[in-house]
Amino acid sequence: MNPLPSTRYLTSRQRYCVGITLLLSLGKRKSAKNLIRRSRKRVRLPRFFFDELFIHLSLLLGFPTMLDGLEFTTLLFGIKNNSISRKKIPNEKRGFHLLRRVYGNQTERLLNNLGLLHSELPTWIVKDVYGKVFGRKGFSLSERELANAVALAVQGLDRQLYSHIRGSLRAGIHPEALKEVMQLIEKTSGRSKGSLVELVDEVAEAFR
Repeated sequence: MNPLPSTRYLTSRQRYCVGITLLLSLGKRKSAKNLIRRSRKRVRLPRFFFDELFIHLSLLLGFPTMLDGLEFTTLLFGIKNNSISRKKIPNEKRGFHLLRRVYGNQTERLLNNLGLLHSELPTWIVKDVYGKVFGRKGFSLSERELANAVALAVQGLDRQLYSHIRGSLRAGIHPEALKEVMQLIEKTSGRSKGSLVELVDEVAEAFR
C-alpha cells in the first residue's frame, strides 16, 4: 500500500502529512513509523514537522496516538527539544483568527451551535483547540486542514469533514488534490467509491 498521493498540487510536506495521518487513522502505526523513517532519507523533513503533526493529531486521534508518536520521534531524533517558540499572543485572539480562517462567515453560527451543545464548548474550541494547538508554529494551516480532512474521512465523520474540506480550500489546497486524497482514502479504508470525491465536488462548487 502506497499511502502518499501523487498529485502535483501538494508539496512533499503535505503529501507526507496525508500519508502519515492516513496510516495512523487506519491503526497502522508500524507502517506510519516506517514512512517517517523513509521520509527522513528522501526529503529530509525536520523533527518539528513530525512533532507538530502528532500534537495536532491529538485533536483527532487522541492523546495515546500523540504520546506514541512523540516517543517515536524522540527515539529517532534524540532527546533534544527542537520545539519552535512563538510570539506571546493571547490564545483567544489567535484562536478566533484561525477559526475565522477555516470557517469564514460561518464562524459565529458555528460558535452559537457549539454553545447549544455545551456552554463551555465555544471557549474551549477557540482558546484551546485553535489557540493552543492550531496556533502552534512549524505546521501550516494547510497541513493541519489536510490532516483534519484525512482523519475525519477515515472515521466517517462527514459533517465535520464537510467543514474541513472547506477549510482546506480556504487554506489553499487545490480541489483536484483533495479529490486524489479522498480517492486514496476510499481505496484504503472501505469507504464507498466516489462518495468522498462527490463531497469534495459539492463543497468546491458551493465554495466558488
